[in-house]
Amino acid sequence: MKWFILVVSMASFTVADSQSAPFFAEYPAPSPDGNYLVFSYQDDLWKISVQGGEAVRLTAMPGKETRPRFSPDGKWIAFSARPTGNDDLYVMPSSGGEIRQLTYHTAADEVESWSWDNASIYFTSTRSNRITAYRVSLQGGTPERLYANYFNTIHNICFHPKTGAMWFNESWESSAFEHRKGYKGAHNPDLKSYQPDTRNYQEHTDWEGKDFGTTIDRNGSIYFVSDRDNGEYNIYQLQANDAVKRLTRDGSSWYHIQVSANGQIIAGEKDYQLWIYDVASGRARKLAFNLPQYSELEQPQDFKVQNRISDFDVSPDNKKIAFVSRGELFVSDNKGKFVVQLKTAVDGRVSEVHWLKDSRTILFNQTVAGYQNWFTLPADGSAQATQITRDVNNNQTLTFNSDRTKAVYFSGRDELRELDLATMKSTLLVRDEFWELYQSPAHYSPDDQWILLKPTGTSNATSSYIRCRINRSVT
Repeated sequence: MKWFILVVSMASFTVADSQSAPFFAEYPAPSPDGNYLVFSYQDDLWKISVQGGEAVRLTAMPGKETRPRFSPDGKWIAFSARPTGNDDLYVMPSSGGEIRQLTYHTAADEVESWSWDNASIYFTSTRSNRITAYRVSLQGGTPERLYANYFNTIHNICFHPKTGAMWFNESWESSAFEHRKGYKGAHNPDLKSYQPDTRNYQEHTDWEGKDFGTTIDRNGSIYFVSDRDNGEYNIYQLQANDAVKRLTRDGSSWYHIQVSANGQIIAGEKDYQLWIYDVASGRARKLAFNLPQYSELEQPQDFKVQNRISDFDVSPDNKKIAFVSRGELFVSDNKGKFVVQLKTAVDGRVSEVHWLKDSRTILFNQTVAGYQNWFTLPADGSAQATQITRDVNNNQTLTFNSDRTKAVYFSGRDELRELDLATMKSTLLVRDEFWELYQSPAHYSPDDQWILLKPTGTSNATSSYIRCRINRSVT
């Protein structure tokens, strides 16, 4: 089966009147001359000028196309795609033409970078280990495994154009857990290199946090991201003798950065949008552009909630049930005979629901600008929801005290907070690294004087906990 770059009459599209900055575009790859980006959006590849304008769709294969990379001469675009259910490598001419499949394996093959002679593509795969590095010819053929006896979980691979050294990371914290900012410990990723000819291995950084995502231009300038200064991933340059120079000073993190081969721009993701850093001026800007869409393909959809309830709570009077399905909030009688959907924000996702002690008011969290915050809502739908918190953190995993006058919950990755349910005032109890994902609930003691919680880095198997006294002293 063959696929081709799409050339479609623009009469079929509807386009926004002015440029915007779409959310959730990802993996921007600059062309070697720094004039264009190719990126992944809504499972397809798109091309856009670095000045913005109207994006052009390049692919429309079944499944998802992602991780595009230009060859150093600008003639080819390599990418990963899953038209048959798992990621394989594909390549297509950047000027248009046939899309060719290069790898055929049931494992996940993810594009990393090109050789500087434009002849090979480097990728990582789970085909013979958790993550291992491979090389495949532009012409196809059997992939070659790299350095199988030396390193583990190799990823973020690129090669230096002058020395020929492979630069890489080998920590789960920079592959599966790159989103986990602030990690410090034995598995922190550092920038590493290996010279195949001399077998010289070097570790270039030793920050106790996370240094990863090396990208190198044609002149050998090396860039990466690190959380070493403010806990967010900013862009840094590695200079002579492994000196580190900070380039950006942003309060939110950069992800998936790539430098153009000529070294003029660095493209990346920040705040779920595409950003460009100009190396010469040292200035960063959000990329504004239009995305044409097929308006005639929009169709109404029906979703069933049966067997898809993700969270629920029974009212204190045992007469009602509130529950969440597909991000929407519902309430019913305790027999489930009368079910009513409650009106919440159309652009927010509900994930957790609780009853207050009056059995008439529901407390729930819902995403606002990407973060889960607390709301209250009358269970009879007689009024609109009231937002309780306005944090740039995910507020979740709430538990009540014995009389439902107070509740504790986790906010972000490092805060345990208490909510007074009479005043709806939130107070910080503990600041520590909880990592936010799948945090075990904290619990009040029977006399409501202590809170039991799982500390940082404790696995479920060890079942170790600490106690927090309500007067905010910790033992």
